[in-house]
Amino acid sequence: MRIFTQGPWLVLLLVLILSGTLLVACGSGDDDGNVGTALSPAAAAPTAVVVAPATVAPAKPKVQRLVMAVTPPTTEFTVPRLGGQPQAFPVRPIYEYLIGIDPETGKFVPQLSTNWSMEPDGLSFRFKLRKGVQFQHDFGEFTAKDVVFTHEMFIRADSTHGQAPTYADVVGDVEVVNDYEVIFRLTKPFAGFLVMISEQQGNMGDQISKAHHDAKGEPSHLNDPLVGTGPYQMVERVQSSYVRYEQVPYKHWRITPDFPEFEYRWLAEPSTRLAALLTEEVHLAAIPRDNIATAEEAGMTVIQGRVPGQRTFIRYYCCAFQDATKTWPFPDSPLLDLRVRKAFSKAVNRDELNTAYFGGTAGRMYNAHQNPSREGWNPEWVTKFPEEHGYDPAASRALLAEAGYSPSKPLKTNLFVITETRGIPASRDMTEAIGGYLGDVGVEVKLITSEGGKVNAGTKPPFQWDNHLNLDITASDLFIAMRVKNSGLRARLAGYADAELNELYTQFRGEMDDKKRDELARQWGNRHYEQHASLPLFWIPAEIVVNSATVSDYVFPGSFTGTWSHISNIKAAQ
Repeated sequence: MRIFTQGPWLVLLLVLILSGTLLVACGSGDDDGNVGTALSPAAAAPTAVVVAPATVAPAKPKVQRLVMAVTPPTTEFTVPRLGGQPQAFPVRPIYEYLIGIDPETGKFVPQLSTNWSMEPDGLSFRFKLRKGVQFQHDFGEFTAKDVVFTHEMFIRADSTHGQAPTYADVVGDVEVVNDYEVIFRLTKPFAGFLVMISEQQGNMGDQISKAHHDAKGEPSHLNDPLVGTGPYQMVERVQSSYVRYEQVPYKHWRITPDFPEFEYRWLAEPSTRLAALLTEEVHLAAIPRDNIATAEEAGMTVIQGRVPGQRTFIRYYCCAFQDATKTWPFPDSPLLDLRVRKAFSKAVNRDELNTAYFGGTAGRMYNAHQNPSREGWNPEWVTKFPEEHGYDPAASRALLAEAGYSPSKPLKTNLFVITETRGIPASRDMTEAIGGYLGDVGVEVKLITSEGGKVNAGTKPPFQWDNHLNLDITASDLFIAMRVKNSGLRARLAGYADAELNELYTQFRGEMDDKKRDELARQWGNRHYEQHASLPLFWIPAEIVVNSATVSDYVFPGSFTGTWSHISNIKAAQ
C-alpha cells in the first residue's frame, strides 16, 4: 500500500519539476459539503496533445453487475447544476468533460477536447472538440452547440451549484467558431478556469446533450438524467438505496468497461459494508481502517488512490472577517484569540489518531491546504511545526491560562459530530477523540451531532455558528480552499479569515503568472500558518477494499476528484 510521507512527497515534487507538468486538483461543487492542487493550471497547461484511446480488450468478468458499497450522499440529484461535487459521484459515470484527469498522475489530459490554448488576449481559451463522439440513447454527436448549452445551464438563475456564481462572474460567453471549435471568453484573469470546467471539478463541467433537453425538457425525477457521452448510462435509481448503470450499447470512443453493469449501493454503517463484502453481496467497499484487517484475512485486497489529495483538518466556524462590512460576525468569540487556536492544536495527539484510525498510513499535514506539490510550499512550516503545533498538553494549558481560562473559568466550545462519514469511515469516532483531547486540557466541549447539510446551512446568513469546530474532510485545490475555507469574501462563514488573508487570496485568484502566483501563495500560506487559521491533521490516501476474486485492479486518482471516479477503469479478475 502507498503511504504518503515526507519522502514520497519530495519525490512527487521532483517529478513535477523535472517533467514540467503540474498537478491540478478538484474543488468541490460546493466544497462546504466536505468532500487539491492547482499549480497555476491556466498558465501552466494551456495546450494538450492528442492521446489515442486505449484499445485493450476487456477481460471476461466473473459477475455481470459489479457493486460498490459506499456511504450515502447527503443529497441526491440528477441535474448537474443543482448540486455540488461531494454529492455528484452517483451521476458521474454518465458524463465526460472537455478536459479529463489522468487517474495515475492527476494531470490534465484531453477528453472531449483534443486541444486547448490561451488566446492572445490573455483571458480567453480556445478548445478544439473531438469529432464523432456520440451521446447516449441515440441523441446524436457531441458538438459545439452542446458546449454552449452546458454553459447556459450552469449560469441559469436556479443553479444551486456552489461554483455557479463564480463561473457566471468570470465566463462572459462561449463563442462558436464552428461545430468542433469554441472559445470561452473570460471577463477577467482567473487562473482557476481550467480546473473549474475539467474532470477535476466534477459535475461543473459535465457536457450534456442539447438535443436531449430540447426533446425531453427538464428531468422530472431521479431516473431521468440529461444524457452525456460517458461509457455507462443510467438504468435505475432508487433514492436512498442505489444507482445502477449499464454499458452503452455501442463501441465507446474512449473505453469499454470490463463489467457490463455497475451499481453504487448506499450502506451507511461500516459494519454493514464489511458484512456485504465478506458475503460477496458487494465487490468493492469503503471500509474503516480498523476493519480492514478482517477483510484482508478473508482474502480481500486494499487499493489506494494514485494521487494524494484528500485531507482532514479542524475548521473554525466563527471568525470569517467579512470584507464587505470590515467586521467580524462574532467579535466576542473565544476562537478569535490566537492563543486559543494554538492551544487547541497542541492539545491533539496526531500520532495516536494516525495509528488508531489510519493504521499509520496518513501523511502529516503541516499547513491545512498546502504540501510540497502545491504552490507556495514553505519548508519552514515543517521545521517550526513542533513548536507551533506539536502535541504538548502542558503548553496547551499554559496558553489557555494566558488567554484567561482556568478550571474555575473553563473555555467552552462546540464540536460538530457529522452523521455522514464523508470519505473517512471512522470520522465520527475521530471527531469524538479530538473532543476528548480538548477536554483533557480543560476545555468544556459540547458535542453536537448533526447532518452535514444542517451545519452548512448555519454558515449562511443569518450566521448561526459563533464558537464551533468542525472536522473538515475535503480534497479541494488550493484556490478553492482559500476561498471556501479561509475567506470572508462571500456571504458565508468560512474558517478563520482576516483582512490579510482576504487580500492575498484576491491577488492570487487574478494572477496568471506562475512565479507571482507562487509567491502570493507562499505569503498566504505563511499568514494562514502563523494565525493557526485551521488546525492541521492529515493527508489521507483514499482506500477501497475489493474482492480480489472479482476485481484485479482499480486505477483511480482518489477523493480529489470526488473519491470514487473513473469506475470504468475497474478491472475484472482473470
